[in-house]
Amino acid sequence: MRLAVNSVPKINAKEETEENTVGLCFCSAQDVISELLPRLGGKVLLAGDAGAMSALAPFGRSSRTVTVVAEEDALPLFSMPDGIGAVIAAGGAKTLLSARFFAGIRRIPCYLFPVSADLYGVFGKRGKVRLGAHVAEMPLAEGQVFYDASLLGNSFGDGYGALLLARLSLFEDGALCAFRIRTENPCAERAREILTEIAISPREILQSNAELRRLEGAGLPAGEAFALEGLHRAAGESLPCWRAFRALTAVYEAFFASGVPRRYFVPDYAARAARAGVERWEISVPTRAEYAARALAFERMRAKMRAEISAIRSATAEYGRVLENLTGEPLPAADLSALKILPERHPGGLCSVIRDFGLLEF
Repeated sequence: MRLAVNSVPKINAKEETEENTVGLCFCSAQDVISELLPRLGGKVLLAGDAGAMSALAPFGRSSRTVTVVAEEDALPLFSMPDGIGAVIAAGGAKTLLSARFFAGIRRIPCYLFPVSADLYGVFGKRGKVRLGAHVAEMPLAEGQVFYDASLLGNSFGDGYGALLLARLSLFEDGALCAFRIRTENPCAERAREILTEIAISPREILQSNAELRRLEGAGLPAGEAFALEGLHRAAGESLPCWRAFRALTAVYEAFFASGVPRRYFVPDYAARAARAGVERWEISVPTRAEYAARALAFERMRAKMRAEISAIRSATAEYGRVLENLTGEPLPAADLSALKILPERHPGGLCSVIRDFGLLEF
């Protein structure tokens, strides 16, 4: 699918048109940067990671620019010379978060070229930023976003996978609300509308992810599906989104189909914490009253939640075919091993309830 357009759009154009249905601006990064540079005051910081420097390299010799290969750490950006009047960033989530944090602190404009269709790091007023040895949630500048087909490349599989995990997160959120562990988020209804049918075309994948990342920035919970994906990604495994989706759909369906709380069984929380590499005090253990209330709530919600997760799981074959077409990679088999530490790595999720019922011991 050809996403780039022949003419460079006006930089301040945000109106919704048939070609640009939710304000998505498709264009060449080099065309946009060529148009931007004469307009911006002071020097312009060009920040890109290794995979996106090709888009910034033609402008690196200009006397108007300072170029830096941005890594995960945002601290080096603050060693740039005085007089930086704008930031143009191209790269993945960590690069874009660093650039937006720098732009927010300096109170300068920020222009973003994402390289992944999942659009992590692009939207939201706050995000986790690394500063030296420390990672903290920091305020971020809102950047103007442009989409270059050559930079997005073959990332639409990641974007599609993010939509699958978002659908699973909505299911988890509904279950946690039924358990009265969480109250319904006002953004959830809009997210359900977006995910009624999972988008499959590149443009729709970008549109859906853009809206969902904005909703997450407004408070929509991301869910333990994304945490499980992160565990698989950190392990260097292929298609981590698919591994997380398959594992959680299987566990959720089994839980609501045939799970029975083990009344006289207490998980070894200390051993689980040690296995997950977290401190024992980081694990929240329900009181007897909370446990009893959740067990009663479980029986009331069981049929409804089972029907919903079964509907999601029944579409697994179709989801897999689409993902395979988008990535060109064979789908890995389901792997439940990372689930053993998920409740400790992502406290408060649905798998934490399953663990507390004594049903995550395998």
